[in-house]
Amino acid sequence: MKRIKAGRLVRIVRTSVALAMRLAAVAPAHVASADSVDVARVQQQLEEAQYARIGIEGRTHVLIKARAVPEGLGFERVEKVPRRRYEVVAGELEVVPPPNPAPWSRIDQVEVGVHARLQSTFTGAAIGLATGAAMGAGLAAFGNGMSGSDWSAESWGLTLGSGAIFAVVGAGIGALAPATRWKQVYPQLQN
Repeated sequence: MKRIKAGRLVRIVRTSVALAMRLAAVAPAHVASADSVDVARVQQQLEEAQYARIGIEGRTHVLIKARAVPEGLGFERVEKVPRRRYEVVAGELEVVPPPNPAPWSRIDQVEVGVHARLQSTFTGAAIGLATGAAMGAGLAAFGNGMSGSDWSAESWGLTLGSGAIFAVVGAGIGALAPATRWKQVYPQLQN
């Protein structure tokens, strides 16, 4: 195995970091204008969605009630940003919102998001059913072991009953915390 001297390794790392920073600073390959964007198609998909997630110059913003206009992507407000996405601007922590409307030339991508409440409800119910049935079966087995009896109808009742109760609770929790499904609408993906 060939050994690399420390000075040479430092130069390689510095060059790699400088190159990566230079490439990150390059403008996106596509520069869009209102002429090149199918505004009507993007607007139709935005009408069916509750959210729009856009990428602007390496930052991601989630927009509420977004609408496509010839100048860019307009919106009612920006969703609250988690603390880790805050930026230090002028020595203070503040959120840097995108311009309203965000010009097409600055937008890297647009995704529409819809709450998938039904899927979250079924997932919560399935997890609750499995957890409740396992706990009920464990309690029934413990009770049968303590009393020295075999598996009976009461054991089945405890297993199925606890499974049903936990399934209802799990479905309720799943309905309260719906997942958001995202679909890219701009630039249009080639099939």
